[in-house]
Amino acid sequence: MRRKITGIEAAKRFRWHIDEKTGCWICESGHTDKQGYRFMRIAGIRTRVHRLAYWVFNNKSPKGKVIRHTCDNRECINPNHLVAGTKRDNTQDMLERDRASDWNERRMLTEDRRRKLTTQQIKEIRCRPEGSYALARVYCVSAVQIRRIRNGSRCAGLLQVA
Repeated sequence: MRRKITGIEAAKRFRWHIDEKTGCWICESGHTDKQGYRFMRIAGIRTRVHRLAYWVFNNKSPKGKVIRHTCDNRECINPNHLVAGTKRDNTQDMLERDRASDWNERRMLTEDRRRKLTTQQIKEIRCRPEGSYALARVYCVSAVQIRRIRNGSRCAGLLQVA
């Protein structure tokens, strides 16, 4: 059985320095994950440090909530910079502060490079009367892919041709 840990015990593990310019308390404890957030293991459970700091300093459990940084500094544990909210709130903050990544652009480029058929070929497939097996042999794709193109579950964003 895991031992319950108190806020005071958790707070003793925090090491930080204060950024005079921003007022952020930059955490030096734990490790940094791929997204740039600090994390620690408390009672065998991996926890992001800003969530732990919110719990310690506000005496509230952030269960079911995301902890948002009003300062946009992922290593900050200043309780005045941490706010509980929903994923929607977090996304709204990201968009308002223009911190959205170019993920959608990268995704579109990747899909274009992986695409075996050109836009013109997709339009042709939608117009041709042959069956899906015959078209699959012509375009070197599977019959399932031909049916998906025709019924709109693939390449639906392209101009529909009657």
